[in-house]
Amino acid sequence: MAKNNLADLSLVDQTVCDYERLIDKGFSEEDISALYRLKT
Repeated sequence: MAKNNLADLSLVDQTVCDYERLIDKGFSEEDISALYRLKT
């Protein structure tokens, strides 16, 4: 629905990519703090 209304979802899209990278690296059982690993 957001995309249909031309909402900017770049942050959401990037977060999905980040989670995919974390899963590939074996961090799938961790919470949102695992995102910090990619940003530091």
